[in-house]
Amino acid sequence: MGERISIQYTVDVDELPREIGRLLEDAFNQYQLLQTECRHKTNETTLSHATVERLDSIRLALAAIDHRLNDASNIISGYLTYKAHPEPGGNETPEDLEERLKQFQNSLETGKENEVSD
Repeated sequence: MGERISIQYTVDVDELPREIGRLLEDAFNQYQLLQTECRHKTNETTLSHATVERLDSIRLALAAIDHRLNDASNIISGYLTYKAHPEPGGNETPEDLEERLKQFQNSLETGKENEVSD
């Protein structure tokens, strides 16, 4: 698996369910393809280089699935946080906005800590 980078883009709120659905469908499709790969082949010698290579391949695929699920979870959590807090402006001070920004940055860092490393 290659190096992972974080990207950011915007979508209309109405498009969020479709975007989450796309991420989840991708993860579940990868999982279904992986199920066949995970079955032990009776004609294969278990204690072999081929088995080690196959296990490494499976582990990388599982990590990719986990990343997709984590992305979906982070987007949903961000949306729920957005809905739970009032819109910026009104009687919020610059200090209030700065605190909200720090909280958001902390939530992103927490998400990175939960990522599966290669």
